[in-house]
Amino acid sequence: MNLLSENILPGDLGKTFLVNTNSQEDLTKIKDALTNLEQIDRVEIHAETYPVEISVFVNTLVPISLIEEKVFEIGCHALPKGPAIP
Repeated sequence: MNLLSENILPGDLGKTFLVNTNSQEDLTKIKDALTNLEQIDRVEIHAETYPVEISVFVNTLVPISLIEEKVFEIGCHALPKGPAIP
């Protein structure tokens, strides 16, 4: 493992995660939980894809495990996919 595979780097690159829900209610909860963290600038939901993807953009180095834990608290799972495509 290395810095890039275990963390989200600040800036426009971000990180995309697959989430195991299609529920708009769950997606709203996930977005709210993540955007309430001060390290996160924005969260984009891509509900048109299957499985649903979220892109997370941060303002400081953030461990991927933090995102996974926050999404798990909602009752879903987040699987890191790769860099977010702007």
